[in-house]
Parts: sequence; C-alpha cells; structure tokens
Amino acid sequence: MKFSYAKSGIDHDKLCDTANGLRDYREELLSLVEKGGYNKNESSINLVSDEDLIDQVTSIKNFLYTPKLKYIFLVGIGGSNLGVKAVYEALLKYKNHCQIIFVDTIEPDFVDSIGSLASPLEKEEFAVVIASKSGNTMESVVNADVLEAILGEKMIDRTVVVTNAGSSLAKYADLKAYKSLHIPEKVGGRFSVFSAVGLLPLALCGMDIEGLVSGARDMRSRCLLPSVEENPALASASVLFLANSGGINIHDTFLFYPALESLGKWYRQLLAESIGKIKSNEERIGITPTVSIGTNDLHSVAQLYIAGPRDKITTFVYTPAKNIGAVVSKNAIAKNILPFISGKTLKEIFESIYIAVKDTYFAQKMPFMEIDFLELNIKEIGAFMQFKMLEVMYLGKLFGVNTFDQPEVEIYKEKTRQLLSK
Repeated sequence: MKFSYAKSGIDHDKLCDTANGLRDYREELLSLVEKGGYNKNESSINLVSDEDLIDQVTSIKNFLYTPKLKYIFLVGIGGSNLGVKAVYEALLKYKNHCQIIFVDTIEPDFVDSIGSLASPLEKEEFAVVIASKSGNTMESVVNADVLEAILGEKMIDRTVVVTNAGSSLAKYADLKAYKSLHIPEKVGGRFSVFSAVGLLPLALCGMDIEGLVSGARDMRSRCLLPSVEENPALASASVLFLANSGGINIHDTFLFYPALESLGKWYRQLLAESIGKIKSNEERIGITPTVSIGTNDLHSVAQLYIAGPRDKITTFVYTPAKNIGAVVSKNAIAKNILPFISGKTLKEIFESIYIAVKDTYFAQKMPFMEIDFLELNIKEIGAFMQFKMLEVMYLGKLFGVNTFDQPEVEIYKEKTRQLLSK
C-alpha cells in the first residue's frame, strides 16, 4: 500500500510540527506493543500479534466447518458487522466462498427474508455467529431471537457467541450451551475487526485470516515510525487535523473500485464515532466522513465537489484492475459517438478517468491524499484497516477527545428503551 499527502495543501513544516506533537503518544503506543496485553484503550493494536487468538478462532472454525456449509449468519451491527463486510465484499470475487448473510437490521421485510432462507436448511448447511461487544445490542438480540425461533434445536452446536466476558449474552450462551469467544474489555467495537468478531466469520467463509493480520502487523510497524514520510497514519492524521483547523470539516473517501464501498463505510463509522465529540467546555468537535465510488459518483456529486464550498478534503483510494478488460470496438457504436475510445481497453479508460479526476482536483486547488493498493488482496486490506485505526487514534489525541467512547449514542438508545417499556 502506497500513501501520499503531497497534494494535501498542507505546509510541510506545519505538518512536521503537528506530527512531532504526537511523539509522546506514539512512544506510548510503541511501549504498549512491546508489553503486549489488553489493559489500555488502544489495546486493539495488539490483536494482530495474538497467536492464542488465531488458535482459538481456528479451533472454533474447524468445529463448525462442514463440507455442506452454505451460509454463515452473522448477527451483529456497527463494529460487530462492518469490518467483516468490508473484507468479505472487497475479496469475494476472487474465491468461491460460502456466503455470509449479514443480519444487521430489524426491518421486518428483511428479517422475513432471512427466515425464509434459514428455515429449510439442514444443520450442516449453516453456522450462526452472534456478535455484540456489550452483549445487549437491541438489534442483535432481536435477530438472534428470530433465528432461534426459526432454527430451534438446529442452532445447538452450530452457534458461536462473540461478546465481552461476563455480559448478558455470554451468560445466555452458557445457558444454551453455545460456544463463546470473548472480546478483550478494552477493545472497542469499531476497533474489533482483528478480534474474534472479524476473524471467525472470515475464517469460516474461507478467508486467509493469517494473511489479514500479517498485513495489519506490518502496517502497525510503519505507523509507529517517527517520520511523517514513513508513517502514513501520523501523516494522514496531521493533515486532517490541520485541514480541519482551516475550516475543512468533511473528509471524503473516494474509492475507485466499487467492491471497496463497504471498506469506506467501515472507515466512516471509525472516524465519525471516534472524533465526533462534545468536549468538556461544550466545544463540538468532528470531521464528517463521506464515501464516494468511482466512476459512478462522478455523475452524482462531482459537480458539488468541484463547484461547491471548499469544506472538503479527499482521500482517493485506487487499485489497478487485474485484467485489461474488453477492448472497445473500432467498428460499432463507439466509433460513431466517441471515436477517441475506439481500440482502447476498459482498463485504459478507467485509469484515464482516475488520472483526469486527480488532475482536476489539483488544478481546482482541491486538497487530497492518495492511497494505492499495489494489488487487491487480503494483506493490503488488513494493512489499510490498521493504518486507519491508528490514524484516528492519533487524530483523537490531536483534537483532545476520547477516541474510544461514544456517550451521545446512548441518548437515542435510552429513549428507545423508555418507549418500549411503556
């Protein structure tokens, strides 16, 4: 994975000064990696070197796997769902995996469709993973209850609960004799993709989880280096902070590869929940994350981005196509309408649009950073996710907020409980 901030519009000296202000925090993170364990809020960075975790996940995977396995029902929402979906959808086309069904909404028609799919399945054809860090996430409890009603006794020996040790869900798993895997207390949901939350469903559907954490582990080393030229997380966090200080409060992740859309949405949660905070002096802090897909969204939002308020900074994410694709005919419709594309491959056309967009942004003085995947594989995806998790840790420290809580989310949850308790 290559990262560049050269066209971010940020003065290099200011960038270095800002990054230097994170020296003590970066050294704390280095010390945390050296000591290991899960006793700090940042402890998610130690998941990628936890060999016992890989062994536990592999053991459960081997227990659940059958040659007839068709569907993995992942009951989870937010951090218990988005990371898995990001990896799965980015890489699904490259292997014939069994299917993960993301049971992540309680919209009645969707839940009915899940019931219709699950009801006729034989025991060996499915596995259920119920993931909730707190153990009392309303949507996940509802959907687990629905699946239990449909599958009944078939769920025994086919279900794994992933939650905090001692949670209500963990206790229920013991009661039902479901297998359990625990999330370390200090690892927050949106930082949990390299815990059992992410690794178990991905392993079950045939993904190379050791490759995933290997890519993340290599990136962790890069993102703890002292120099902004070598440390993409340090550089990106400093750019976003300085841009925000100059009035830019929207960060658009523009992914030029449609299968990466869920990866963008995973990062959207990570940035929004980590940085959107009310400080003790009632100051409201935040960067609004948006997700755009190339080339599709050039025909929906590009006009606004180019002509609208200068309140946005963009990170382009690009991966070269594996294949050159079809060649546009020299004799048919293209010759008559767009003769300059006749004889060009789809890869040439796609790459030309991407380069043209970046050139346009630069000419219009629209700041951006760049991430290039050298090849779209599981190690690169793992590297990107670790990079972004460390980026928001640095960013939270720069803003002076708690990166790891989300207290205001509890407001609507409590109102929902009150309404349902009447």
